[in-house]
Amino acid sequence: MNTDDNDTNPTRDALLRTYDSELKTIKKKAENIVLSVDAEEDYERARKNLHELIDVSSESLAAAASLARDSEHPRAFEVLANMIATASQLSDQLLRLQKHRHDLSRQNEDSSDKSGTTNNNIFIGSTAELQRLLNKRDEKAITIEDNEDSIT
Repeated sequence: MNTDDNDTNPTRDALLRTYDSELKTIKKKAENIVLSVDAEEDYERARKNLHELIDVSSESLAAAASLARDSEHPRAFEVLANMIATASQLSDQLLRLQKHRHDLSRQNEDSSDKSGTTNNNIFIGSTAELQRLLNKRDEKAITIEDNEDSIT
């Protein structure tokens, strides 16, 4: 077997491990993007539904208040009171939805800040192999410098 193959195998293995870990990181980020898009769509839908329910309850409250005033029946006022409580719960749910979205976006920002890029290369091999690789690299650098000197 060629000695060059022996020298590059540990390096190749280290690069493959780095590639695999980077690929996993990219896949996780892609999943988070898909999840955040889905979460954003769900948020918009829930918000739209709550707004529609609040609008309908406002119209129903006006009709129920008119009916309770006209009939002066205790049951009509009881229904009106329940409708007012339901309308206030809908408004509260809308506010909680906003707060929950804000908390999730802050949590996503915090997690994205922690997942910075770390570029570490690890050489797995003996010190003799490392010295051979470094010497070859230095020889190439010297050769390039010599070629640049001869060009000028």
